[in-house]
Amino acid sequence: MQQFCRRWAANRHRKREEHFQALRQPSSWWRLQRIVEGNGARLVVLAPFPIVPCARQRWQLTANLSLSDFDCPRDELRQRLRATPDRLTRAN
Repeated sequence: MQQFCRRWAANRHRKREEHFQALRQPSSWWRLQRIVEGNGARLVVLAPFPIVPCARQRWQLTANLSLSDFDCPRDELRQRLRATPDRLTRAN
């Protein structure tokens, strides 16, 4: 069973990396940034790790949640959510 779980986790990680590798093309993000800025809009990308190389700001959202928190009201969960500025680094 442990061997199955390890293979499953490794395969899932590999597929996630392949998916995000396609999103790591700087020219695509640069074009998207120009379109958004040209319209005066903001773009928020939620991802488990930095994939947008031209991001001007990065924020890390944290909350100490468990399965029992599914029964909590949204307002209570929002109060526990913490946003902290993250260091800007290249997304490669």
